[in-house]
Amino acid sequence: MFSVGLSFGAHAFYSNAWGRATLRLPLTDKWTTDAEVQYRRQSGFEGATPFDYPLLLSFRQWAHYRFPSRRVTVSLSPFAWFRANPTIRKSADYDAPTSDEYRFSAAIAGEARFASKLGIEYRTAFEYRLLTGQDIVRVRERLSFKYKITDKWMLTPAAELFLNGTSVDRNHVFDQWRATADLSHEMLGNRLSASVGYMYLSRLPGSSSKTVAESDLVVKLLYNLKRGGH
Repeated sequence: MFSVGLSFGAHAFYSNAWGRATLRLPLTDKWTTDAEVQYRRQSGFEGATPFDYPLLLSFRQWAHYRFPSRRVTVSLSPFAWFRANPTIRKSADYDAPTSDEYRFSAAIAGEARFASKLGIEYRTAFEYRLLTGQDIVRVRERLSFKYKITDKWMLTPAAELFLNGTSVDRNHVFDQWRATADLSHEMLGNRLSASVGYMYLSRLPGSSSKTVAESDLVVKLLYNLKRGGH
């Protein structure tokens, strides 16, 4: 996924750019695995371009099991690693050290169809985040609608809420909220999926009592390998 996000603070304008590439391998008719890499950059204190300074590098693995008769998918991420640079809001942040996070996740998603072209998906996820000096359990709830424009084009509006469950004070139970709208297209015999969309994000940093709003342009890429690696 590649996105350009814009944040507005009290005295400055912030922007960032980030990318995510996902490689999917079907193991059986019911089992699939994903390998996901993210790399993000940011503008820095002066805000020249959203590509000037590093922001985050991550790797994540997923395993998915689908129950076809019930339209339910259970997902497990046994390992994810994130290395984050601090968001640069002042000159001293340029030399601030990076921080590492390890994450374990589990999710369940269900879908239903109302018509031949319209469907709905609901996803609940639990994340165990091992941060520097703090461990946090976070819950994610997402609701999305899928409208099939043609056999190759799909429109997907969605909303997702993030809540912290442990190791935070009551003023930081709310973590973030996202509203998105994606337009996706399948190519190469449905092996490559690319989407472009918009995301509005409101988040509450752990060291702040004020939320930060972001307006993001999002592009996602997903490549499906054939079974057997061909």
